[in-house]
Amino acid sequence: MNPIPDKAPALGSLSVLLPLVVQPPRPPPSFLSYNPTVDDDLKLLDLGAAKALDILNDKLKNELEDYVLEMLSKAETEPAESPAETPSPVDNPMNRGSSNVNPSSLISPRIMDRIVDVLKRHPGILDILPLDSPRSLRLYAINCWPVLVAIIDIVDDARKANRIIRDIIVQPMSVVQHNSLAQLLFDRMPEIEPETLFKYLNAVEASCRLLSQGNMQQTHNVRLAVKVIHNALRINGSLADTMFIELCSFCLSYSWVKDALDLYRQLMAAQQQAL
Repeated sequence: MNPIPDKAPALGSLSVLLPLVVQPPRPPPSFLSYNPTVDDDLKLLDLGAAKALDILNDKLKNELEDYVLEMLSKAETEPAESPAETPSPVDNPMNRGSSNVNPSSLISPRIMDRIVDVLKRHPGILDILPLDSPRSLRLYAINCWPVLVAIIDIVDDARKANRIIRDIIVQPMSVVQHNSLAQLLFDRMPEIEPETLFKYLNAVEASCRLLSQGNMQQTHNVRLAVKVIHNALRINGSLADTMFIELCSFCLSYSWVKDALDLYRQLMAAQQQAL
């Protein structure tokens, strides 16, 4: 028979006497529970696809911006020589395209078409182009005319478009430059401001003064300018009053050209009827 111990075991020794108790795992908090449905999965897929598409679009936009800037930087190179003259009196915007592309341009027609397509699909790229620089705009006019025309078409502010057109008007103009500019004005005459027409007429007169009387190029420039003015008067008759002095002076300066003389008589007849 075992004797009864004189003392109880110390508290620390109870672990050797009691069985090990294992606590069951606690369930996760209820706010973390997630039981997705098919609709939830589809929504997540849509959100992920939309986010991925946004990232790709941003990357594509950045790449297109870099591409346009790189290509147009080539256009901001001074031409080696002026565009060739084409002194045909019948060579006007009514029977020829408005191609003012410098043959020595570093940008090929194919690349110009690509730039135009990019600008039409991503008009926001215009915000990073140097459209406030007359020098850049004039070089665009020489080296990539189709791109410049597209820029003017895409600009949604008529005042800004007119300012761009005024910035590309140079004195004197070659016949090619005049043809292209006249076509530009013809196509957008309802939005053309009187200030733009004033600058155009001054540039034509400055170009004609450098040529001898009766010169084929001079006659062509005068006749083409009269066509532009007739178109402007047809759309906005008030220009006859706004530009009366300037128009009469231009017509009298080249009165040996029948078109200019006819315009002068038309202006004087309208003035007499208004009295």
